[in-house]
Amino acid sequence: MLSRFTPSNRYSCLLLTLLVAVVFGNTLGHGFVWDDQIFVTYKEAYRNFDLATIFFSLKANELEYLPVRDLTYALDFALWGKTTAGFHFSNIVWYWLNVIVVYHLSARIAALFRDKAADGEQDDHSRTFGLFAAALFAVHPIHCEAVNFITCRNALVSGFFFFFSCLCYLQYLTATTQKKLAFYWAALGCLVLALFAKATGIILPGVLLLFTCYFGRPNRWQRWLALLPFFLISGGGFFLFRAIALKTRLMPEVPSCTSAACLTEKAAIALQIPFFYLYKLLVPAGYTVDYDMERFGALMSDPRSIIALVLLVGSGILAWHFRRKEPLLLFCSAWYLIAMIPVLHIFPTVPVVADRYAFLPSLPFVIIVASAAVRLMAKRRVWLDVLCLLTIAGLSVISVLQNRIWNSDTTLWEYTLRVNPRSTAALGILARHSFQHKDYAKALDLARKAYEVNNNDFEYDRLRGELFLKQRRPDVAVIMFQSALSKSRESVEIMIGLGRAYEMLGDSQMAKLCYRSALNSREVYLSGDMRERAELLLRNLEQQ
Repeated sequence: MLSRFTPSNRYSCLLLTLLVAVVFGNTLGHGFVWDDQIFVTYKEAYRNFDLATIFFSLKANELEYLPVRDLTYALDFALWGKTTAGFHFSNIVWYWLNVIVVYHLSARIAALFRDKAADGEQDDHSRTFGLFAAALFAVHPIHCEAVNFITCRNALVSGFFFFFSCLCYLQYLTATTQKKLAFYWAALGCLVLALFAKATGIILPGVLLLFTCYFGRPNRWQRWLALLPFFLISGGGFFLFRAIALKTRLMPEVPSCTSAACLTEKAAIALQIPFFYLYKLLVPAGYTVDYDMERFGALMSDPRSIIALVLLVGSGILAWHFRRKEPLLLFCSAWYLIAMIPVLHIFPTVPVVADRYAFLPSLPFVIIVASAAVRLMAKRRVWLDVLCLLTIAGLSVISVLQNRIWNSDTTLWEYTLRVNPRSTAALGILARHSFQHKDYAKALDLARKAYEVNNNDFEYDRLRGELFLKQRRPDVAVIMFQSALSKSRESVEIMIGLGRAYEMLGDSQMAKLCYRSALNSREVYLSGDMRERAELLLRNLEQQ
């Protein structure tokens, strides 16, 4: 029975390694999908291993300053070239590192909460606890997006240093040897690495403050003072990332949400988001890369907002009421809410919700589940042990199947459309694919559906413009491209199409103006080598 099987740390890590390999090994045959072509494969700084650009400029990624994450991409290109299997292998390795740290961190937390047991029993309990928590973390299908999506490497890299910093800080709080200072500096260094892999690492000092409240006695004031450098670094990171987001236009210079109605909508959605992710963690089904935002109530008076508020207050009261009998419940609830702060859409995130955003908050969830599972296993009933094993096996199967969805753009977006028929992203991308394969009727039908969902979607007009160009009807194409441009002023692709239409009409001046506008565009999500194409078209036209 599991309750009598407590492997050593070495064998626990071996079991977890095998588990990760079995569940995510099928990702090695996948290609680049979605934004991988935009943010990874076309970046010269990665391909050329340009460390100066990666560490001392914003030109590597052109949107974010995340040199630790970017360095992993550069290493991948140096090791594998453009071989997609190499990039996916690296993602698996980073995920495996997360799982191993989660095992040790969970076991350490279990030991600290079980201080009345005999040493031998405590070691056995904490290892069993850590093993189950790490296994649950390893196989949970909500992590499939982070592992499969190369662009999500930041979640894996930052997550590893985030969890390792937590482990080191716990060692600092509880160690009695001279090595405690080494653990402190290791935790501080990992904070910096986590921050420059993904900005969500900003909330790490909040988690460490929670650890200090629970495990910082004696000399609590001294422990709290030790957190000051963490908060200073995190605060500096916040202002740095905000300045970069303003510069790269990820964040508008003038706040778009200042009215009472807009702020109320943000508050309503922020209340519901923690329960959205909690549901996705509890019910492993319906995962997609583009969730229908209609599921969220946009008013505080909406029943969904009221229910979320009642649940939040009620669960807080219950956790506080049982804080002595069930201290782990309050501890993990507070940890979960702290980890939620960056993804509450208080500062705009694109998309509003995504599976990868649950990477950090998922750890306190699995710790709570592991606590319940270990208690069941302690009853020494075979059927309870079997139930725990079946849970891990069932989640593993779901994850293996979920991985297959990420095989290619086609499989990813066709599945997305089945889960969310209102996904304009899926409709638009599949429309493009159909157009490229000359299935124009299907392409226009998909693009029209996207326009019906969102009348600001430009893809229908753009594709009609491209089709009219193929039919040698540039006058109508101009109208279509102008209509598309009115909905997306910064689209390089639309400007190029409009320039080609004017060029076909013989209006070289307007064509040049369109190509120059494309070169000066500040479009954020720019696919392929569009600016290079605009530069080539402009150069050819000027040489005529």
